[in-house]
Amino acid sequence: MSTRPYAAIMLKVAAMIMLGTSLSGCIPTAIRKDPPPAGSWLVLLCRAADDNQEPQPRDFYETLFNRGQRDLVFDYFDRTSNHMVDVSATEVYGWFPMNVNTADIAPNVRNNAMPVTRTQTARDCRASALGSITATGTIVDPANYAGIITVINVPVDSGAAGEKSVVLSRQAENEVGFVAHEMLHVLGAQHSWRTSPDSSTDHVWQHGGDVEYNDCWDMMSFRTCVFTFQTARGAQGPELQGAYREKLGWLPAGRVETVGGYPPGKTSITLAPVSDPGKPGPLLAKVEVFNRQNPGQYVLEYRERDGFDKGIPASAVVIRELRNNGTTYLVQRQGGATAWRKGDTFTDNGNNLSITVDDIVSGGAKITINTAYSQNPPQPGDWCGDKYRGEVLSCPAGTQCAARMGGGLVTTEYFCD
Repeated sequence: MSTRPYAAIMLKVAAMIMLGTSLSGCIPTAIRKDPPPAGSWLVLLCRAADDNQEPQPRDFYETLFNRGQRDLVFDYFDRTSNHMVDVSATEVYGWFPMNVNTADIAPNVRNNAMPVTRTQTARDCRASALGSITATGTIVDPANYAGIITVINVPVDSGAAGEKSVVLSRQAENEVGFVAHEMLHVLGAQHSWRTSPDSSTDHVWQHGGDVEYNDCWDMMSFRTCVFTFQTARGAQGPELQGAYREKLGWLPAGRVETVGGYPPGKTSITLAPVSDPGKPGPLLAKVEVFNRQNPGQYVLEYRERDGFDKGIPASAVVIRELRNNGTTYLVQRQGGATAWRKGDTFTDNGNNLSITVDDIVSGGAKITINTAYSQNPPQPGDWCGDKYRGEVLSCPAGTQCAARMGGGLVTTEYFCD
């Protein structure tokens, strides 16, 4: 048995936790807890040094992750991940006193500034909680968990805090969607954005004026304008968009259809609703954009009032730009509308593309993608095609769509010469 004073032992434990290092060998008599099942989170409940209130008992937080609770955290990740993520073995410990007072961790003191000072709040809770747990003879290693949620009993700036951590105050009581949003950050999802409104009926790829958040159809814009519904724990939803599910590896195999520029022509697809993978058809359609300066893809999905989309206004097709930075930008039509319904046609004349919503019925949306679309024929001297993409537009009389010679090299692009 070590003869070191308890305070010195706790100081070493806290220091190792702060540095993210292993706790192995820290206290010889403590028993290391076996790693939990994959997908499990660690929830630590902490009190400010000058406030002993415990807002809810431990089992209140355990309920969030319970398999039998519809629309809460387990249900959200189970359905969103196509049953690949199971958070039901999440462990909750607490309440533990921290060494900082309410004023030290107030939102105006520690927040999402740069650097993100709420990170220190998560560290303070981890150090106190894990040190206290270790003092009882059990070592809990944060590295064994998908992430750590620290719940603080006084008002604090809440959100993802880096180091696989989330800081919460009362959101587990009244804003369960916020909890899911911040957990998704830890797992690798980023915020979704919205483009500025189109100036005409024809969309221009990456035309500027983008706004972070404000994609009302996506969980990764939570707290801005998202379409939520009410649960026993407050606002929840909407679904996580398909492009981010694909990035996380959560879309079922064979449920993404990519439409390239070659050969040019029309492709008809019947999209299944994001909220119901049991319906047949792709859950995500991707259309390649060969923009010379900023290439990327349009991503298309069908949203239906079901599952975690119970709060959306109506069934619709949603179109986003997926740029090379991995972020999506919701296309906003003239007047601010973001839904595409039966009979609507989206065009991007600059990229020779049109998308028409042919029909929407329960369980599916039929769309036609035309990669040889041209609003206006090219004029003499204009670009008319690319031999690798197979795009060839009709040129005016007296000209032909042909490659230009320059410096002894033939370009890949064709012009009306």
